[in-house]
Amino acid sequence: MGFKILMEQYEKLHRNCIRGSGNLTSLFFQHQSGDDNDGNGCKFLVAEAGNGLGNRVLWMVSTLLYAVLAGRVILIDPRSLIPSLMCEPFSGSSWVAPSEFPFADLRPDLWVSPDEFVAGIDAAAAKNGSNITLPSINAVRGDDSWGPTSRFYCPMEQHLYSQVKWVTLGGCLYFLPELFAIPTFKLALEATFKNRVPLTHLLRSTMLPRDSVWNKVSDVLQGHFTQADQLIGVHVRYRGGYVQYQNLNAHVNHNVHQCLLAGGLLPPGHLPLRFTNSSTLIFISSLYPGLHDELVKLYPQGNEDQVNILQLSNEGEQYSGLQIDESALVEILGLSLCDAVLISPMSTYSMLAHAYGGLTPWIINLQDDRGPCTRAQALDGCYQGAGLFYVCPLDPTVDKQPIMKLVPSLKPCQDSSGVQLVH
Repeated sequence: MGFKILMEQYEKLHRNCIRGSGNLTSLFFQHQSGDDNDGNGCKFLVAEAGNGLGNRVLWMVSTLLYAVLAGRVILIDPRSLIPSLMCEPFSGSSWVAPSEFPFADLRPDLWVSPDEFVAGIDAAAAKNGSNITLPSINAVRGDDSWGPTSRFYCPMEQHLYSQVKWVTLGGCLYFLPELFAIPTFKLALEATFKNRVPLTHLLRSTMLPRDSVWNKVSDVLQGHFTQADQLIGVHVRYRGGYVQYQNLNAHVNHNVHQCLLAGGLLPPGHLPLRFTNSSTLIFISSLYPGLHDELVKLYPQGNEDQVNILQLSNEGEQYSGLQIDESALVEILGLSLCDAVLISPMSTYSMLAHAYGGLTPWIINLQDDRGPCTRAQALDGCYQGAGLFYVCPLDPTVDKQPIMKLVPSLKPCQDSSGVQLVH
């Protein structure tokens, strides 16, 4: 099934369930009381996300794809600020959970914990073998606050999740690649995403910015981007903050410049012009001004190579709030509109930028001497810290097997411990 048809069918499911369910908070408590006679048979997935903007968007995209595959109506936590940044993705229904909804972090007493859920499964299996039935459960958590639990990816557990009305997933990691490892969904995913870039498809169809964001992106386009023949985006992230910036700034500046030269993206400064009658704009996104200042020295205003440097902000610290998120999203989308992009390792911000743009990035080497940068092996992002083996004691065909062996399109990430989709 093609991606467009898949999403059209899901949009219809979402619309029918939302319209037929009435007040969702009341429906949740109705199910909690043991009254399942709502008449529509709909099941729900509540998505809660934390940390920075990149983490939140990538978590929501991952949970959305799971909801589509599992036939669940996704409801996202408005506290994530995603509804304030992005347009509603489905015609005729909202994916925003009511503000008074009993989210798992606020009312953990209403949700069966992952440990309780697994313990119930194991107890039933010990008693009845493979004929596992659980007591009526209406609401269960499937995460460990970072990502889905290790047994979330098992066939038996997925079968039992499918019998629960309400599932919630809360975390901050991009776990989408390992959805390909769930045997129930593997074939459908491989057929739908033959090029193995589900993140780009999902971002471009369901994470589109509101006018308040897009108008600012348009201002950047009209004011700067349209005047250049070639656009190069660079995102530099110092995970260790200002101290790391002070220690590594000179090294990173050198590596970025060498990467631009080695990749044929820039002419060497002070050498004869290579790109006749063409101009280049380097768009930098970073909390610090070091790279901007270094490149301005190498390519001063009016240089014969027609290389210009642009950086919109350099706050020095990472803040939070809607206005901060809007500004960050503007820069992410600006990077995505470039012809080429250099990214920082282990950065969800960078991941969003190259995925929105459908760009295979260069990964900047921030610390050691392995060369200035490495060309990424894939368009899709990395599931950092992903489990590498199945933990499925009730499914002996996959239990303890290496996930990458059974799912060949999953490969080790280049910039961190984890897995990513590679075509």
